[in-house]
Amino acid sequence: MTLRLRSKNTHSASLESAGTSQGAAMDAMMDRMVRLAVAEDAANDRRTWTAAEDQYVRDHLGWLTDAEMAEALGRTPVAVHLRWNRDLKLCGPSKAPEVITANRAAEALGIDAHKVAHWVDVGLIRGRFMAGGRNIRLIQRETFRRWALNPENWVYFDHRLVMDPELRRMMAKRARRWGDEWWTTRQVAEHHGVEVGDVKRYIQMGRIHSVRLPVSLGGRHAERKWSNHFVLKSEAVQVKFYHHGDDKSSLTPGGKAWIKKALRMGWNATWIGRSMGHDAPHTVLNWIKRYFPHVKMAKGRASWSLHPRKAVK
Repeated sequence: MTLRLRSKNTHSASLESAGTSQGAAMDAMMDRMVRLAVAEDAANDRRTWTAAEDQYVRDHLGWLTDAEMAEALGRTPVAVHLRWNRDLKLCGPSKAPEVITANRAAEALGIDAHKVAHWVDVGLIRGRFMAGGRNIRLIQRETFRRWALNPENWVYFDHRLVMDPELRRMMAKRARRWGDEWWTTRQVAEHHGVEVGDVKRYIQMGRIHSVRLPVSLGGRHAERKWSNHFVLKSEAVQVKFYHHGDDKSSLTPGGKAWIKKALRMGWNATWIGRSMGHDAPHTVLNWIKRYFPHVKMAKGRASWSLHPRKAVK
């Protein structure tokens, strides 16, 4: 019994010794491979980096990959990467202080990243792809700042919803100096108490100048064939709408009397408009604002309703 136990222990010790020897051999082989790789890199790049080579790396970082720069300089990609990252201490191509990625630009504006990426692709914002095939779009910070602060580009995003504090502050200052704003056709129609179709008809007739987006607003449907109209508020408020030769912006004495009576009966704008031959309650609302300013108006679920602040006299 004692002899068998000694034999088993001897066998286990032999296996353990063999395993230890095999592991040591693998470690030695890995160390040798690492030394050979380092020696090969050193042999290829043993020469000192020149000022011209350093400048080449600075000028082409982000425009060319490490492999492309290495091929041009006759060095290895690892040597080029270590040179700009470890020795020259340059920022990564997407983190350089003079550029901003399309994703970060979208975060600053508070919009979807697909929009800015699409605008860079179609040339609305001047930018480029970062080298490396990762579809990262880079924009010069100064280029992005000038584009974002231009009121002509505020048709693409709402400058009041910008997330970046510094950019929002500059936009607020720029908006005060501009003194205008962009209106949609719906806003123009509501201001004049007419239909959106009336506004579009005036645009087609040339009575209202509008700006139509040359590229997709959303970025997800680049081939979209239609786009929205935008009108400057300063121009929209000066337009006068006419229907069939009648001036719909004014009321006859009889019309005023009927609206006063309808308000006393508690009619809403839809009922009053239909009784006068108008389908749009916005027309009646515009009349109420002009001729009965003491009447308070509130928007209900189904239609605009009128709630007199005090009795109509």
